[in-house]
Amino acid sequence: MIQPLTFKFLAPTDCPLLHQWLQLPHVRAFWDDGLRTPDQVQQYYFQDNGVLRFLFFIKEEAAGYIQTYRIAPQDPYGAYMLPAKENWGLDFFIGNEQFLNQGLAGTILKEFIATHCQTAARVIVDPEPRNKKAIHVYEKFGFIKIGFLRLANKDHELMAIDL
Repeated sequence: MIQPLTFKFLAPTDCPLLHQWLQLPHVRAFWDDGLRTPDQVQQYYFQDNGVLRFLFFIKEEAAGYIQTYRIAPQDPYGAYMLPAKENWGLDFFIGNEQFLNQGLAGTILKEFIATHCQTAARVIVDPEPRNKKAIHVYEKFGFIKIGFLRLANKDHELMAIDL
């Protein structure tokens, strides 16, 4: 267990750190949203589109980024929803390199889902099929593969956990 592990809503003052993380090779390999400038990061990550965005901290040190959002029937992932229930999408990365390869991802997922996805009946993640490490982490946590989508020329392995 990581003590303490905390989450805080992403604030505009966090943009320089988020921008820095988004440029790192280990993040860019699977989270390449094309945002190369601080202004692009600011505009994208602070649009009002229903995505709840957080930084997470391990022992009070900024460690990574996590976001969650409600999935609606008309969304690309809508076909994979539990009907008549709340379904949430989730994405995250560890940005701070000192916290990589320490087996922390499962604990981060557990704490975040318990505190910020309480109303969800299902949580869906969409790692790239070539991101074997993420798929392993999700499977170890209890996510199961439920489908495959190709969106915007990018492959997504859909995985879900029912809560």
